[in-house]
Amino acid sequence: MHNRAVDALRRESGTSGRDVHDEGISATIAAADRTDAEVERRSDAQLVRRALDELPAEQRQVIELAYFGGFTHSELAEMLDLPTGTVKGRMRLGLRKLRVALGEGTESVL
Repeated sequence: MHNRAVDALRRESGTSGRDVHDEGISATIAAADRTDAEVERRSDAQLVRRALDELPAEQRQVIELAYFGGFTHSELAEMLDLPTGTVKGRMRLGLRKLRVALGEGTESVL
C-alpha cells in the first residue's frame, strides 16, 4: 500500500510540472502590467521627493509630518511648539510651491 501511494504521488508531481494552465499565463501578463505601474509609481515618487527637497525646511517639515506621518494641524502645532496658524500657513505655502514644481498650476489641490 505504501509503495502504491508513493507511486501515485510521483506520477502526480511528474505531470503537474508539464501542464500549462491559463491561470499561469494570465498571472504572467498581469505581472507585466503591475511592473509598469510600479515603475510609474516610483518615478512619480522620485519627482515628488525632489520637489519636497527644494522647499524651505520649515515648509517641508510640516508637509512631511502631515502627509507621511498623518498628524493634524493641531498636533503639528503642539509638536513643533508653533501657533496653528503658522503651521497652516507653512503648509499652504509649501503645497503651492509643490504644485508649481510638479507643473500642476495653482488652481488644483494636492
